Amino acid sequence: MKKVTILGDIMVEPPFMQQVEKDGQYDFKPSFAPLKTILEASDYVIGNLETPLAGPESGYTHELVSFNSPDVLVEALVDIGIDAVSTANNHSLDRGYEGLARTVQVLDRYGIAHTGTYPEDFDGERIHYFTVGDTKFALIAGTFATNFGINRVDLVGKRERCVNMLHPVHSGGAIYLPLPPAYAKTLAYVEGLMGRKLVWEESTKLKRVMDMPRCSIDDIIPMEAFERCWTWVAEDYAEARKNADVVLFYPHSGGQFNVEPGKYTQYMVQRAVELGFDGVFAGHAHTTQRAEYLEGKPCFYSLGNVSMSPGTFYSIPECLPEYGLAVHLYTENQKIQKVTFSVFKMVQEEGVPMKVVPVDDLYATLEGEEKALLLNHVSEVYQRVSGKTHTWTEPQKEYEL
Repeated sequence: MKKVTILGDIMVEPPFMQQVEKDGQYDFKPSFAPLKTILEASDYVIGNLETPLAGPESGYTHELVSFNSPDVLVEALVDIGIDAVSTANNHSLDRGYEGLARTVQVLDRYGIAHTGTYPEDFDGERIHYFTVGDTKFALIAGTFATNFGINRVDLVGKRERCVNMLHPVHSGGAIYLPLPPAYAKTLAYVEGLMGRKLVWEESTKLKRVMDMPRCSIDDIIPMEAFERCWTWVAEDYAEARKNADVVLFYPHSGGQFNVEPGKYTQYMVQRAVELGFDGVFAGHAHTTQRAEYLEGKPCFYSLGNVSMSPGTFYSIPECLPEYGLAVHLYTENQKIQKVTFSVFKMVQEEGVPMKVVPVDDLYATLEGEEKALLLNHVSEVYQRVSGKTHTWTEPQKEYEL
């Protein structure tokens, strides 16, 4: 059987950027290289590139919610075997349309396929097709947001289809439950004292000081807005079904740091299965969530992170955001025959850039309490994802869904 692997969110936050920089040069390869032991047996690898490649003149990442990474990041992704990426996520427009257009140009230059965002004058194929063995795949990607509330980059005119939107760009947090009134009152008071609006990092710190719930859960389903955006998904699916054996949906959607998927994402996954998709692989929650078969189709509500900086101030350690999934689809005779997943960990040691390490490889290097703690964490992630209690005594390379 042939093997297709799907990863979650590839990010470069300020701490990671600082760690890999030396004398103005950047080297991401040592950080991603350990992932090769998971990916080297795969025939095709897909990830979510959650950062523009807008060039140094646009300013590299220095804020937690406004990304831009050096082109050499792509060299590291090529080096570990990534063949295609989705560029549709809430950071797609962090450096505007110019950054979006340059991102796909850089990916083209390095030979990585991409889908989900498109230059203004794009008139090519919006669905990504690829063939592995005797099976032709179609990949359709989209995002629920583009951080409009922060970057104020609109989608109008010819640019309306530059990003595959799963939710109207102006709707902001319309899928999230409102914060408690005490927070709104305190926020207004603090902003009054400062004479300006708080930026995202400041408001997040205020929530921490007030001991507010820090996870955001997408528990509101605005049906009219959903249906308006779902039209293109249905049209692209119908086109893909005519041309491919296996059609995959790769949405960027959901809350953040919520270990249970929200109602909005659950509804979207259910609709995708009803439409006929052969598998759904979602991201954005920055932690792993459950996976299940719906009508016989594998559905992963959140693959978690590939390269989120451990210990970043807005993270919630209890949900184990430093663990991510690599989902493996074994295919033969134009069908998915088996689904497994691997678990890896983002490891940060003092004075050394973050590394992304498969848990079985990491386990072999540890002793005593560190070894026991890793086993407990992997067991928790495995049970969260699969709904099963583990029977193994040490982390495995792959687990069957």
